[in-house]
Amino acid sequence: FMVLLLFAAWSRMQALEGRHHAALVEIHVTLSVQLAAACSLNMKARTRRMRTSPVKRVSPCTILIVSLAAGLLLSLCCEGAAGPQTVSLEQAEGIILSTVLSGSDSGKVVCELPTQMKAGTVVHPSISAQSVSYAAPTDSWFFFIDDNPGYRWTHPCRYAFVCCYTGTQTVHNEGSPPDNADSLRVVIFK
Repeated sequence: FMVLLLFAAWSRMQALEGRHHAALVEIHVTLSVQLAAACSLNMKARTRRMRTSPVKRVSPCTILIVSLAAGLLLSLCCEGAAGPQTVSLEQAEGIILSTVLSGSDSGKVVCELPTQMKAGTVVHPSISAQSVSYAAPTDSWFFFIDDNPGYRWTHPCRYAFVCCYTGTQTVHNEGSPPDNADSLRVVIFK
């Protein structure tokens, strides 16, 4: 039972870090099957002890069923943990301004994807001699930062992903706009 409680706590932490709930349920099912197998190995010995003991004990099947139900219930409570975003687009804009741009957007143009980018979504540079791609590490807000607007491509620019759950940012240096540039809009910092 303690193993399932520890798993539920761990799965909640992972869900808050933006991991996918389906993977957590799969791990929970695997642990539950392993626990059931361990319980069934000792069931005969425990049953013999229960028959000879004057003290009434709880059946291993009851322990298993209660453990599985409690673990499943706790892991299902985590389902919504990764769902709602905790960092809004406006907050992500503030993170970009304060951390990536060091508080000033002077001489730069920043564009954003107005919708959340799902984990694993890939962005490619529109001009590249190499086959380069960048995947969103988690559900993220995507930003394109043109460090030298007005210059012909290629020149320094950046792709930034801001995690929708934690606000952590991942920044990649590039030389051309992303292939999803048509979906981006210019950010006007307040």
